Amino acid sequence: MHKLCINMLILDFVVKNGYCQLVNVAAGGRNTLDVELTDCDLIVSSINCQPPPGQSDHNIIEFIMPLCISSVKDAACHTFYKRYLWRDADYDETNTYLNTVDWSDVICHNPCAEQMWDAFACILWSAIDMFVPFHKVGTNPSTGCRLRPLPLKLRKCMAGKRRIWRQLKSRPNDLQLRGKYRELNCLLVEKIGS
Repeated sequence: MHKLCINMLILDFVVKNGYCQLVNVAAGGRNTLDVELTDCDLIVSSINCQPPPGQSDHNIIEFIMPLCISSVKDAACHTFYKRYLWRDADYDETNTYLNTVDWSDVICHNPCAEQMWDAFACILWSAIDMFVPFHKVGTNPSTGCRLRPLPLKLRKCMAGKRRIWRQLKSRPNDLQLRGKYRELNCLLVEKIGS
């Protein structure tokens, strides 16, 4: 009776939270012992049962998840970054490349919005890397990607704007703060323009 109660609790949890059991083969004799739960069952493209390793009586469950590794690079760990030469890009070839992508397949294998965005960005960055020429620009390790730091007046203005914004988030109806934020924003736009 106690075992049945535990099984019902687990089943109830799985069903109420929308999980799917991926393993549907007996990996340990005649019982399905391996539990592979997911709330996004389309992300796994195939599941196979392989022979057990060594003297084990449990089979190996192999599953394939086609993922697209993002080509957005962390600028802090590189000594250069790419400056794209957009005027020299081959837009016809980019268009041809993007037309060869099976978008239905991309959508099918990336059902969640975040996964879909990552896959789209990966495809787009691949096209950009293939058809937009670039040259490498060195970075200063202490400042990241910027070759020269922003002027002090501009940095102070930006810091003041951020400070007022944080205060404004906690007091959205404060008209004096809102006016000060607009004033700093106009000042920043003016400083950037000059």
